[in-house]
Amino acid sequence: MATTAEDFTKKHLQDMLAFFGINVDVESHVEDEMVKLSIPSTEHSGFLIGERGQTLRAWQHMLRLALHNQDFDIDRVSLDIAAYKQQRADRLAEQANDWALSVKASGEVMALEPMNPVDRRTVHQAANDVDGVATESAGRGRDRHVVIKPE
Repeated sequence: MATTAEDFTKKHLQDMLAFFGINVDVESHVEDEMVKLSIPSTEHSGFLIGERGQTLRAWQHMLRLALHNQDFDIDRVSLDIAAYKQQRADRLAEQANDWALSVKASGEVMALEPMNPVDRRTVHQAANDVDGVATESAGRGRDRHVVIKPE
């Protein structure tokens, strides 16, 4: 029986974690041409997520590279641990809404701190839900950030 991208990625993650002596349940499914993996909250969640999600992004990057090096039709991976990404996105969307309301009230442009592409997308989506403001990305590389401005 041929291995699927989902099966390969799930096993690869479990093998990497086992190397560190961590045996956890990994849930997986394919959605929108992407293998989505999640690990429920465990005593290892903090270690696996790392400071500001840096370790989580590294795990995801390693999985993406491993999957990309195989001959599967799917080569995109998303990993979430203890719903960290979802909670972070929810908090950021709420903050972006507050920033947009502030810009609307003051009429002044607000340039945010640099952030990764996923966070920028969350800010764009949330801030653009507020009438009277618009967003754009500015800067290059690690300095890329969102600018919220009145329309």
